[in-house]
Order: sequence, then C-alpha cells, then structure tokens
Amino acid sequence: MRYTALYMARHNAIVARIKKAASTKFEVLSENQVLGNHCLRPDLVLKNGPNIFVVDVSVPFDNRLAAFETAAAEKKGKYEQLRAELAALHGCEATVVPFIVGALGS
Repeated sequence: MRYTALYMARHNAIVARIKKAASTKFEVLSENQVLGNHCLRPDLVLKNGPNIFVVDVSVPFDNRLAAFETAAAEKKGKYEQLRAELAALHGCEATVVPFIVGALGS
C-alpha cells in the first residue's frame, strides 16, 4: 500500500504525544517491545505507583460510533492475558487502556 508509511507515521506521532504527556507522572516500562510469551507489542506500558497501564493506540475510520467501540473492545481482548501476567509479575493492578483516535480526527 502506498499510504502505509503515512498511517504508521500518524500512529507513531500519537504514541509519541502520549509518551511525552505521560512521562512526567509515569514510568515508561516498555515501548513497542514484545512482552511475555504472547508475542504482543503494546505501544506503551506505563507504571504509576502500584498501577500499570498497557496502552495501545488504534486509528479506525470513524464512520460510526460502533467503530470506536469495536476497536476498544478488540484492544482490551487482545491484551487481557498480558494484563493479567503483568499484574501478577509486579504484584499490582494492571489495566488495558485502548487509546482510540478516529482517522478523521475525532
């Protein structure tokens, strides 16, 4: 696809903004790295005190509200096992945070 590089650049720019905003109050445990035995690479794993946040960005086409709801549900399901492993490993609360931004900017 000829637009793939542009899609990736937009996605990576969103991740960079989240990381920059979060870095003042959160420790960045990993960024786009394989974690666990699942070969999953969440965009960011952040820690704030006893809480871990698995953040993954999605940019669906925003032609209807269901597109956002579906994207969020898919991210939560995809990272559920990893969330549980991180919670057990670090002995703390872990949450999957799907960060959904519409392709048209919503």
